[in-house]
Amino acid sequence: MEFDFPIRSVLKTPIFVVSRKVLDDIPTYMLSEKLPKLTEIVDRLGVASQQAQKLPVPITSLAKLQAAREEQSIYVLSSEDSVDGLLKVGRRKLFITENKQMHELTPLCVLDFYISELKQRSGCGLRLFSHMLAAEAVGAHQLGYDRPSDKFRAFLHKHYDLVNYTPQVNNFVVFREYFTGVPNKPPKPPPAPAAASSSSTAARPASNSSSSRKASAKHRPKSAKAPRGMPAMAAGGGDDQQPQPQPRRALRR
Repeated sequence: MEFDFPIRSVLKTPIFVVSRKVLDDIPTYMLSEKLPKLTEIVDRLGVASQQAQKLPVPITSLAKLQAAREEQSIYVLSSEDSVDGLLKVGRRKLFITENKQMHELTPLCVLDFYISELKQRSGCGLRLFSHMLAAEAVGAHQLGYDRPSDKFRAFLHKHYDLVNYTPQVNNFVVFREYFTGVPNKPPKPPPAPAAASSSSTAARPASNSSSSRKASAKHRPKSAKAPRGMPAMAAGGGDDQQPQPQPRRALRR
């Protein structure tokens, strides 16, 4: 989606967040220049999302964002020369039936998600969605989803293994992992320490080692005593070492 003005003059980063707080922080002297351009970007994305989902009216516009009772954020994905998608989130008070029980929840919800047809199947959707999860410090299983399309549900199944949910009269989807508190893909356990085998050897009782030493000493052959007048072998010497004869004593006459 292209515009007749530089994209980076309005969207300073590849994923730019639009919210009431961001709008309030725009300096007054820049409102007349930036607000119309930002309005055009968000409104055109909202119309494209409406047409892609075959909705009767757009559900995203800058005016709707400003008029919403709850705080909402619109994550806008763009490049240097085009705007490629949006992801709108906000908290909603929901009544969800799960396991035949009614639950009152206020989760962060995905209210609109659109990627340009030219950018689909190129990783842009996952990049935008992952950025939102990190920015909001939340997991995909902890969100509510407003009327997710078949494509969006397939996206969640492929990348986050989210499948099972109970259909609700309000058409919001809250996956069962929201209630269990864990996603379907748990982290792998850490590998066992490599020194486990040596530790088992070190843990043997000392009595066994001492008894083995005694047994070996019992069967060890005794060294022969040197005959009188001959020196004993040096410790560690070999068989080739011969005893040195003692000097003869002088005979008395």
